[in-house]
Amino acid sequence: MKGRVLIIDDEAEIRRNLTVGLTQEDYSVVACPDGISAIHELNSARNRGIAYDYLVTDIFMPDIDGLKILKVIKNQYPDLPVLVDNRVRGRKADGYRPLRTQHRLPRQTI
Repeated sequence: MKGRVLIIDDEAEIRRNLTVGLTQEDYSVVACPDGISAIHELNSARNRGIAYDYLVTDIFMPDIDGLKILKVIKNQYPDLPVLVDNRVRGRKADGYRPLRTQHRLPRQTI
Protein backbone atom coordinates (compact mmCIF):
# COMPACT_ATOMS: atom_id res chain seq x y z
CA MET A 1 0.00 0.00 0.00
CA LYS A 2 1.31 3.44 -0.99
CA GLY A 3 -0.60 5.35 1.70
CA ARG A 4 -3.95 6.32 3.19
CA VAL A 5 -6.02 9.02 1.47
CA LEU A 6 -9.04 10.86 2.84
CA ILE A 7 -11.34 12.36 0.21
CA ILE A 8 -13.88 15.12 0.95
CA ASP A 9 -16.39 15.83 -1.79
CA ASP A 10 -20.14 16.35 -1.74
CA GLU A 11 -20.60 14.75 -5.17
CA ALA A 12 -20.96 10.97 -4.98
CA GLU A 13 -19.64 10.43 -8.51
CA ILE A 14 -16.42 12.35 -7.75
CA ARG A 15 -15.93 10.42 -4.51
CA ARG A 16 -16.48 7.13 -6.33
CA ASN A 17 -14.14 7.97 -9.22
CA LEU A 18 -11.35 9.15 -6.92
CA THR A 19 -11.78 6.12 -4.69
CA VAL A 20 -11.63 3.69 -7.61
CA GLY A 21 -8.65 5.42 -9.24
CA LEU A 22 -6.61 5.71 -6.06
CA THR A 23 -7.45 2.16 -5.00
CA GLN A 24 -6.23 0.91 -8.38
CA GLU A 25 -2.98 2.76 -7.71
CA ASP A 26 -2.64 0.86 -4.39
CA TYR A 27 -3.84 3.56 -1.96
CA SER A 28 -6.20 2.90 0.93
CA VAL A 29 -9.08 5.37 0.57
CA VAL A 30 -11.89 6.66 2.77
CA ALA A 31 -14.33 9.12 1.18
CA CYS A 32 -16.52 11.56 3.12
CA PRO A 33 -19.47 13.50 1.69
CA ASP A 34 -18.86 16.62 3.77
CA GLY A 35 -16.34 18.44 5.89
CA ILE A 36 -17.91 17.61 9.24
CA SER A 37 -17.79 13.86 8.65
CA ALA A 38 -14.19 14.22 7.43
CA ILE A 39 -13.14 15.90 10.67
CA HIS A 40 -14.84 13.09 12.61
CA GLU A 41 -13.02 10.51 10.46
CA LEU A 42 -9.64 12.18 10.96
CA ASN A 43 -10.15 12.33 14.74
CA SER A 44 -11.45 8.76 14.89
CA ALA A 45 -8.47 7.51 12.88
CA ARG A 46 -6.07 9.38 15.16
CA ASN A 47 -7.75 7.83 18.23
CA ARG A 48 -7.24 4.38 16.65
CA GLY A 49 -3.57 5.20 16.01
CA ILE A 50 -4.06 5.44 12.26
CA ALA A 51 -2.81 8.42 10.28
CA TYR A 52 -3.83 9.66 6.87
CA ASP A 53 -1.02 10.37 4.43
CA TYR A 54 -2.98 12.66 2.09
CA LEU A 55 -6.17 14.71 1.96
CA VAL A 56 -8.04 15.44 -1.27
CA THR A 57 -10.78 18.01 -0.77
CA ASP A 58 -13.34 19.97 -2.70
CA ILE A 59 -13.61 23.70 -1.96
CA PHE A 60 -17.30 24.17 -2.77
CA MET A 61 -19.42 22.11 -0.39
CA PRO A 62 -22.88 22.73 1.04
CA ASP A 63 -22.21 22.15 4.76
CA ILE A 64 -19.14 24.34 5.17
CA ASP A 65 -16.87 26.40 2.97
CA GLY A 66 -13.97 24.23 1.83
CA LEU A 67 -11.40 26.84 2.81
CA LYS A 68 -12.82 26.95 6.34
CA ILE A 69 -12.73 23.17 6.67
CA LEU A 70 -9.19 23.16 5.31
CA LYS A 71 -8.18 25.75 7.90
CA VAL A 72 -9.64 23.63 10.71
CA ILE A 73 -7.97 20.46 9.42
CA LYS A 74 -4.57 22.11 8.88
CA ASN A 75 -4.78 23.56 12.40
CA GLN A 76 -5.24 20.06 13.84
CA TYR A 77 -3.08 18.20 11.28
CA PRO A 78 -0.43 20.69 10.07
CA ASP A 79 1.74 18.05 8.39
CA LEU A 80 -1.07 16.46 6.35
CA PRO A 81 -0.45 17.09 2.62
CA VAL A 82 -3.55 18.44 0.85
CA LEU A 83 -4.70 18.46 -2.76
CA VAL A 84 -7.49 21.00 -3.30
CA ASP A 85 -10.10 20.73 -6.04
CA ASN A 86 -11.22 24.27 -6.82
CA ARG A 87 -13.33 23.66 -9.91
CA VAL A 88 -16.80 25.17 -9.96
CA ARG A 89 -18.72 22.19 -11.34
CA GLY A 90 -21.83 23.85 -12.70
CA ARG A 91 -22.33 26.03 -9.64
CA LYS A 92 -22.48 29.79 -9.52
CA ALA A 93 -19.99 31.16 -7.05
CA ASP A 94 -19.42 34.88 -6.63
CA GLY A 95 -15.87 35.77 -7.53
CA TYR A 96 -15.00 32.35 -8.90
CA ARG A 97 -14.78 31.18 -12.48
CA PRO A 98 -14.17 27.68 -13.78
CA LEU A 99 -10.61 26.96 -14.78
CA ARG A 100 -10.13 27.07 -18.54
CA THR A 101 -7.07 24.83 -18.49
CA GLN A 102 -6.49 21.61 -16.66
CA HIS A 103 -3.30 20.87 -14.82
CA ARG A 104 -2.57 17.24 -14.17
CA LEU A 105 -0.39 16.04 -11.35
CA PRO A 106 2.05 13.25 -12.07
CA ARG A 107 0.82 9.87 -10.83
CA GLN A 108 3.44 9.65 -8.11
CA THR A 109 2.35 12.95 -6.54
CA ILE A 110 -0.42 11.32 -4.54
